[in-house]
Amino acid sequence: MNKPQNRRILLIDDMPSIHEDFRKILAPRPAARELDNFEAALFGQAEAPACDGYELDSAYQGRDGVAMVEAAVQAGRPYAMAFVDMRMPPGWDGVETIERLWRIDPQVQVVICTAYSDHAWEDVLARLDVQDRLLILKKPFDMIEVSQLARTLTAKWTLARQAASQVSGLEEAVQERTRALHASESQLHQIADTLPALIAYVDAEQRFQFHNQSYEEVFGLKHEQIHGKTLREMMGGEVYGKVQGKVEEALAGYSVQYDRVQKTANGQLRDYVMKYLPRYGEDEDEGKVLGFFVLGADVTELKRLERMKGEFISSVSHELRMPLVSIRGTLGLIAGGVAGELPAMVKNLVGIATNNSERLIRLLNDIIDSETIESGTMHFELRPVELLPLLAQAVAASEGFASQHNIKLILDGPAEAVSVNVDHDRLSQVIANLLSNAVKFSPPAASVRIRLLRLDNGRVRVEVADSGPGIPEEFGKRIFQSGPQADAPDTQLKDGTDLGLNISHSIVERMGGSMGFTTDAGTGSVFFFELPQAVPLPVDDRLWGAARPPLSA
Repeated sequence: MNKPQNRRILLIDDMPSIHEDFRKILAPRPAARELDNFEAALFGQAEAPACDGYELDSAYQGRDGVAMVEAAVQAGRPYAMAFVDMRMPPGWDGVETIERLWRIDPQVQVVICTAYSDHAWEDVLARLDVQDRLLILKKPFDMIEVSQLARTLTAKWTLARQAASQVSGLEEAVQERTRALHASESQLHQIADTLPALIAYVDAEQRFQFHNQSYEEVFGLKHEQIHGKTLREMMGGEVYGKVQGKVEEALAGYSVQYDRVQKTANGQLRDYVMKYLPRYGEDEDEGKVLGFFVLGADVTELKRLERMKGEFISSVSHELRMPLVSIRGTLGLIAGGVAGELPAMVKNLVGIATNNSERLIRLLNDIIDSETIESGTMHFELRPVELLPLLAQAVAASEGFASQHNIKLILDGPAEAVSVNVDHDRLSQVIANLLSNAVKFSPPAASVRIRLLRLDNGRVRVEVADSGPGIPEEFGKRIFQSGPQADAPDTQLKDGTDLGLNISHSIVERMGGSMGFTTDAGTGSVFFFELPQAVPLPVDDRLWGAARPPLSA
C-alpha cells in the first residue's frame, strides 16, 4: 500500500506579502477543489481525490529556512518542496540558501522565485549543478502556476521516494540472493573439495572454469595455475592428443568414459576412471553444449584388489584342478571294474561320488569363467559357424542328461544353412547351459524344444523352451546376474550357484548378440539369444586369443 502524499511546503522569502499570497493559493478551500476538477476534465483525466490542502511553513531568511529543513529531516517529516526567493537582504541569497538546503536534504524540490537576479540563469545552474530538482518562477506569478507547481512537485517527491524505496528493496533482494548464491557456491566448493575424486568443469573453449582441491593435489599446482588454463596447457600436447577425441565427443553432447593412468605430482602412477558429462544451455542457449563436467575416480586400490582376487582364484583353481581330475579318473576306473565287480550298493555310492566330482568341476569352470569375464580377460576365436549342426551336436551331447530326467529333446530349424561369426566352443557352452536348465526345470516325461529362427532384421534367434513352473517376476529382474536360482517347488532339481546364465549372457553379448527370456507361470519359460548372421571377418579380427584350457586332463 502506497504511503500518503507528502504535502509539506516551505516558503523562504523576506516579504510578508508573498507569504500571504501563497497561503491564499495553497490553503485548502472549495475553490481550489473546483479548479482541480476543472483541470482534470479539461485534460481528460479522472477527478483528483479530495485533499486537505498543503502544510505550508514560512521562513523570512535563508538561515531560518535551512534551520527549519534540518529540523524537519531530524523529525522524520521532511519537506517535499521549497519556494525560495532569489534576493533576501541582508542574509544569504537564494543560490547560497539552496546550496545549504541540499546539503541537508538532497531530495527536496526547489522553485526559485524572482523578478530579477544578481546571477545569470546559466551561472545558477552551473553553481548548483542540479537541474532535475530545480525550477524557476517569475514574479509576479500566476496563482494557477503556483498551484500546479505545488501539486506536481509534491507528487514527484512522493513518487521519487516510492521508487527509491522499491529500488532499495530490489537492491536488498539482489544482495540477499547474491549472498545466498555465494553461500551455496561456497558450500558446493567445500563439498567438492572433500570428495576423493577429480572434479572440474571445462567450457566450450576447453578452459577450466572450476576444479576441486584434488586437482591441485594430484597435479601439484595452485588454483591460479589451473583456473582458466586449457586442457592442452594442463596436459601437454602428447597426452592431450590421446584424449582429444574424447573431449570433442563430450563437446558434441555425448557422455564419455575411459580409463587413464595418471602420473601424480609425487611421481606415482595412479589408475583413474574418467567421465565427461556434457552441460547444455537454457533459454536462448537451449540445446547448445556449453562445456562438460569432469569426474575422475581413483581406482588404483580397486584394481589392486581385483588383481589379488584374480590371482587368488587362479591359484585356487590350479590347486583344485589336479585333485579333482585325479578323483574323477579314479572313480571312473573303479566304476569300470578295474578292482573287480562292485557290489550294487558300492556301485551306487561310486556313481554319486562321480556325479558330485563332475559337478565340482563344472562349478570350478563357472567360477573361473565368471572371473575372466569380469576382468575382461576371456578370449574368443571368432569364425563363421553353421548354427544348425552346432545345435545338433549340443543336443546329442545333452541326450544322456535328458534321458536321466526322462526328458525328450526336439530340434527344429530351417532347411537352409544359417551361419554366425562366433567362438564355437563358447557358443556350445551357452547352448549346453540353456539345455541343462530347461531339462532340470521340466517335469518328467516332458519335452524341451530347441528352435532356430531367421529374423527379418538380419539376425538369427535360438530358442530353448521348457515345460517348467515358470520364473517368478521378482527373480526375473535379476536372472542374468550371478546368484542363487529362484525359489520353486522343485528345489531338488536345482543345484549350484547358477553362474551359468550370467556367464552365458556375457558370452553372447561379447560375440555381438543379446539374450532374453519369456515366461508363463505354470506353463514354462523360453530362453533365447540372438546373433547377427555371419559377415566374413578379416583374419586379424578373428583371433582374440586362445580359449581357456580345459580342466580335464
